[in-house]
Amino acid sequence: MAPRPGYPRIVPYNPEAGEHVIGFQPADDLGPCRWYEVDTTDALIDARGQAVTPAVWRFQTSGCQRPSVPPPIRGTLVCDATATVTFPSGLITAPNAKPAHGRVDVELTDYVGGQTGGQRMGSSLPIAGGVGDLRITLDGSSCTDLTQPSGPARIRGRVRWRDAHGKEIGTSSIDADEVDPRGDMLTVTPRARVFPSHALAWRIALDVGGCGAGGRTTLTVSSGKITVWP
Repeated sequence: MAPRPGYPRIVPYNPEAGEHVIGFQPADDLGPCRWYEVDTTDALIDARGQAVTPAVWRFQTSGCQRPSVPPPIRGTLVCDATATVTFPSGLITAPNAKPAHGRVDVELTDYVGGQTGGQRMGSSLPIAGGVGDLRITLDGSSCTDLTQPSGPARIRGRVRWRDAHGKEIGTSSIDADEVDPRGDMLTVTPRARVFPSHALAWRIALDVGGCGAGGRTTLTVSSGKITVWP
């Protein structure tokens, strides 16, 4: 880059004043938000006539437009839910106080509601689909813990929301709330990009017909309902 006339030079005064700083001004203004590299060589001579030690460094000019974080998506939503609930260790028919751990895979469809906020690039509101990946821990490992629970269950996980074109809009994370496994209120975490701190009504109707058959237990939800609101 060409220097401005009179540069480089000793600044701010002259060698007689004991100055030892070299000033350089480019002939043209530097561009905003750009990286530049400074490269000094042994052609630069100090006040004693000795070559300085070569050095290289880079810097970035100001004026960068930092991307702003889009506002989280808020609003209301009502949708249908179908799901499978799987307990790898199985559930038994007799009472058992050992907690049972299961996985809940949820498919959400038929959305009604309104949302506002900033979704992921390439997607668009409103929400039109979603899948949930949740974990459930029952108070016991008996089938009756689904129909007449001996104590609260715990549910945690996330729901990934999509638009009408199948593009992912964002995620709602759910902490390990204590809930009634037959249906209860969950809370979306404050950090979630979609529906932060919103209430989520979890309404399920598990088909327990095959419960207690022995070994791995997989149950279905054919007519569930999810409702979200601020």
